[in-house]
Amino acid sequence: MTVTYGIAELKARPLCGAGETHTDERHLPPRMSGPGALISVSIKHWCAKRPGVVQAFIEIRGRDHTSAIDAWNTRP
Repeated sequence: MTVTYGIAELKARPLCGAGETHTDERHLPPRMSGPGALISVSIKHWCAKRPGVVQAFIEIRGRDHTSAIDAWNTRP
């Protein structure tokens, strides 16, 4: 399974292959001149729940979308 985020594709995680993937952005506090600058981007994946098994969670962070996606796709 491949998740598409904009023009980049996130590779499926070998741990479970199913579940939900989300991205979160962290910004500096907004200023009067506009929104705060982007600090980091994290890609989070929760594997599907299964009875009797602890739900697995994976998080990869980067300084921006490109570095977070690159780190996600190169993770063994």
